[in-house]
Amino acid sequence: KHKEIEKKYSKSRFINVRTEIFSQGALSNSPVTKFLITFSVLIFIVQFFDQTYALKQFFLISKYVSGLIEIQSGEIWRPVTPIFLHQGFLHILFNMTWLYLLGARVEARLGAKLMIFLIIFVSVSSNLSFYFVAHPVFGGMSGVNYGLFGYMWAMNKFSSRPSYLSEESKYTNFFLIWFVACWVLTVFGFYVANTIHGVGALSGMIFAYFHAYLTSQSDGKTSFPLPRTKEHVYSLLIIFVLILGAMFTDYLCSRI
Repeated sequence: KHKEIEKKYSKSRFINVRTEIFSQGALSNSPVTKFLITFSVLIFIVQFFDQTYALKQFFLISKYVSGLIEIQSGEIWRPVTPIFLHQGFLHILFNMTWLYLLGARVEARLGAKLMIFLIIFVSVSSNLSFYFVAHPVFGGMSGVNYGLFGYMWAMNKFSSRPSYLSEESKYTNFFLIWFVACWVLTVFGFYVANTIHGVGALSGMIFAYFHAYLTSQSDGKTSFPLPRTKEHVYSLLIIFVLILGAMFTDYLCSRI
């Protein structure tokens, strides 16, 4: 049954940006996504008037290469707040567009409370990973976007009630191609936080796995969910290899 559903949606593997954006109209029912977009844009605007870079210093995960001194001193917001920092107009436009497309869909089905937990889990995991692999100067919502995609992808693979098949058929190729493209760009000197992309996706997948387990319990199943096909297992192995490669690339580039 699942294969028939997946085959049905596999026929539509392109993204019509115009219809995707303007036909959604779901932010009114997605308060967390709406807040993330609004606050990100506000911070982006305020940064232009902050000549002392005090705001950026306040939102960075740390001002130091090692130690996470501020977090140890009680500034517990720092593992999350780098998601609100963007370097330019195209950077924030790209990230907010994907946050709108993915966030509203996930939140509509997940609910605001679980959406908050998902965002925090993905942000903390991906931001801390890049900090320890590379350095503290980074920002952007791309890790969250990859986390949302990873959540959708894994829910289709593990859940007894997959509900993101149409989204997966449209978005999988794009996110994989963009991940590899950013990885290649980093190798050639255009530094991208690839670790954030990879760990963000992995964090979303982990969240989905346990959410799928809780869902399966409500359906009367007690065992942990497993991938339904060999293709799903191969996909997971490829994803892990890509993530490890991205982390290794970021590590090397940060020390050149």
